[in-house]
Formats: sequence, C-alpha cells, structure tokens
Amino acid sequence: MIFPAEASLEVQRPLAILVTGDLFLGSRLKAFAENAGYRVMTVAGCDRAIALSSEHPDRIVLDLTAPRMNVESVVDGYAGFVPDRIAAYAPHVRTDLLRAARAAGLRSVFTRSQLDIELPRWLAQ
Repeated sequence: MIFPAEASLEVQRPLAILVTGDLFLGSRLKAFAENAGYRVMTVAGCDRAIALSSEHPDRIVLDLTAPRMNVESVVDGYAGFVPDRIAAYAPHVRTDLLRAARAAGLRSVFTRSQLDIELPRWLAQ
C-alpha cells in the first residue's frame, strides 16, 4: 500500500525512460537507474518512448537492438531535449547501430560490455 506522502515522494524523483525489449538486461538497467534515485518507466519501442515526452523524463536509455528502434525518431520526438540526457547501447559487433546513434547527436553511446560501469556513472551526472 502506498500512502499519500510516499506517492508524492515518488513523483518528485527524476524520471528515466528505458526503451528495451530485453527483459533480462532491462531489469538490470532498471536497477541501476533506481539505485541512482530515478523512478523508471520501461517501454518496448521508440513510439511509446516518444509518446511519453509529455512526462518530461530526465533520462532516456535506448536499446538500439529493440524491435522497431529508430534513434533519429526518438531524438526528433524530444526536440529541445539535451542530447546528453539520452544514452544508447548495442552489442560491440553492431558498429552500424553505434555509429547511427552518434550520427543522431547522442554523446553517450555504449557497448553492452560497457554498461555495468558507464551507465551508473552517466545516471549519476
């Protein structure tokens, strides 16, 4: 049961949107964000992430291998959003996806092997 005071504290926590279709990795990334003080909304596709722009998230984490992922659409959907607030990741062998994320203006682009160290650091900034 959530009491009114607890509910208002939850709303005051910064929001992170996690876009992934990978339940295993997604739960680990969600734990990173929650440990950094964020409340987390996990969605499966970029269309849903764009629809959540009205929630004014503080951070967005994109799984570049998620079904129907279009990093350019997400960046366009969050026009005016500071690019440093969006991070993306993909397997190191998917250099095409990593390059596309950087070309879309993202500065925080990680390989999956970097996530355990780099994502908590990025979330803490």
